[in-house]
Amino acid sequence: MLDPSGVRDRYQQFAVMARQLLADFRQVEENFRTLDRRVREKLAGWQGSKGDLVDDVLGSPAAKPVPRSPTRDERPANSG
Repeated sequence: MLDPSGVRDRYQQFAVMARQLLADFRQVEENFRTLDRRVREKLAGWQGSKGDLVDDVLGSPAAKPVPRSPTRDERPANSG
């Protein structure tokens, strides 16, 4: 059993992890919105075939890296 100080420390750790997890999910949502916007913009101006569009959008991920934000482990300790 934890003493009151230990309980408080565990609670603070949990609260920090919960905030970080929420921030991570917000970043994932932002990334999906960015990808959605890019695909819609590409679709609006596409002049080729549907197959070429699908290949262009879903083609090799190595050929088209998606910009990403730093992960929780890469962020400075005082952020997020």
